Amino acid sequence: MHFPPLDPNYLLEQTHLRQTFNQVAVPNDTSDPLAHWVGNSLLERLAFLNLSPSQILDLSISTGRVAQGLGTHYPTAQIHAMYQDLAIGRKLSNLRPYQDARQLPLAEDSVDLLCSNLLLCWCNDQSQVLTEMKRVLKPDGRLLFTTLGPDTLKELRHSWATVDSAIHVHHFWDLHQIGDLLLQLGFKTPVMDVDRMVQPYTEVPTLLRALKHSGATNLTVGRRRQLTGKQKFQAMIAQYESYRTAAGQIPATFEVMYGYASGKRND
Repeated sequence: MHFPPLDPNYLLEQTHLRQTFNQVAVPNDTSDPLAHWVGNSLLERLAFLNLSPSQILDLSISTGRVAQGLGTHYPTAQIHAMYQDLAIGRKLSNLRPYQDARQLPLAEDSVDLLCSNLLLCWCNDQSQVLTEMKRVLKPDGRLLFTTLGPDTLKELRHSWATVDSAIHVHHFWDLHQIGDLLLQLGFKTPVMDVDRMVQPYTEVPTLLRALKHSGATNLTVGRRRQLTGKQKFQAMIAQYESYRTAAGQIPATFEVMYGYASGKRND
């Protein structure tokens, strides 16, 4: 199964994506509130799972936070990790860095626990990545992942939409689409739930700088290549100001989706 056809202009330029995350990736970086909050939430959910994995795979974006947390939870396990920046993997003990989540150098049915933090939303073909995850999971293995939903940056998306028709924010699949995909791919008992983080900023340019610093810049194929004119940019900011709260803050919504599933069905 594949998601409904996506406008090719919304596909992400993967080469630029790797370069961007290589530039911003810092182990244990707390300057990205979203990655910090979601990574911690993912790790907290492990406390509710009675697991004793010996082989763990971490497919997370940018930082080594999740891998280090997994090492704390399961100190005797061997942890394999995939990062866009190989230098991060070298700085973390007991990790083997991989770059391509679509072709993992791991045997079929070899992983007890697979954790993935905010990776899927940066993949053009999420079904291909999930298929590879299922391949390496043992039949009784567990998958725990996070990704972003369509309400992410809804204020920014709407503010730009009132100014022009260009692509300024990525496309994100919704909870039901990903849940259905897990079933179609043969995962057992998939469960999806959603949470929202509203991050406050003092000004819109501060939000835009934070997104750039975290690597969450516009990398769509159809993005505007020339600089946005000052008049349009100021019009977008003026529209965004309508979201300013009574406390005087500019909100940025992030819809965080959590997925959990067991390994392969026996059908």
